Amino acid sequence: MASPLGHMAVALALGAALRPATPPRRYWVLGACCSVLPDLDFLARGSGARQLETLLGGHRGLTHSVPFAILLGLLVVGAAFAGPESSGLQRRLWLYFAAATASHGLVDCLTAYGAGVAPLAPIS
Repeated sequence: MASPLGHMAVALALGAALRPATPPRRYWVLGACCSVLPDLDFLARGSGARQLETLLGGHRGLTHSVPFAILLGLLVVGAAFAGPESSGLQRRLWLYFAAATASHGLVDCLTAYGAGVAPLAPIS
């Protein structure tokens, strides 16, 4: 199983490659958060919320998918970088946050833990 620090390291490396000229601190913090957020699907399993676990596709299901990463990237940019100071950078910011999130599922594909990853969920 990949560690949260490993996921954050990948996201921060992506962030270094995609960063704007003077990225604010929230750029780095949100990128690291996006990289570990997919593992929050374990809360559904631990809480006994069977319907939520089924909806998410279990651990390494929907939250580990590229469509989820795309959506989360849009949400992060819309919530944290909606001001005029980010107006010309929003596409680049979205690419970073989506890539940071998607990197989690891709790194998990390299591990032998669990029943696999659903990178295209909800498409089966």
